[in-house]
Amino acid sequence: MNPIDVAKRIVAVGKALEQLDDLPPFDTAVIYPDGASLMPISDYSDPWGELRQVAAWAKRFDVELELSLSYGGRGRVHAIIRLPGVTGDVKVQGDINSAHAYELGRALQRPLSRDDSVIVSPEELLQVLDELAPAASS
Repeated sequence: MNPIDVAKRIVAVGKALEQLDDLPPFDTAVIYPDGASLMPISDYSDPWGELRQVAAWAKRFDVELELSLSYGGRGRVHAIIRLPGVTGDVKVQGDINSAHAYELGRALQRPLSRDDSVIVSPEELLQVLDELAPAASS
């Protein structure tokens, strides 16, 4: 991508996000030639906070979430959304440590293994997160 294309993509993502100010904020946006990624603000008081935020985005766009565990041991949840006026997919993603990824897989009754993933609905993920940490969700 040349600098003009990058600027155009940033503007397109920014304009689309102006209409979504009721959704959880993010602190990182990465622009790629074929799309973009948004990462929510880390909530260190709630180990499931990033996942709750990604689930809110997925629920709003009526898409499923993919929970994965990399070979390196990092857990990740992401949703692929389409923003009006933005070419390509936008990935909203949050990270968790491997222990939390294994715990979440067990709670979903779909154990994860390295380089594996499971698909869940936002509602299912939020329900399980509320069961794992009810105090953090209030």
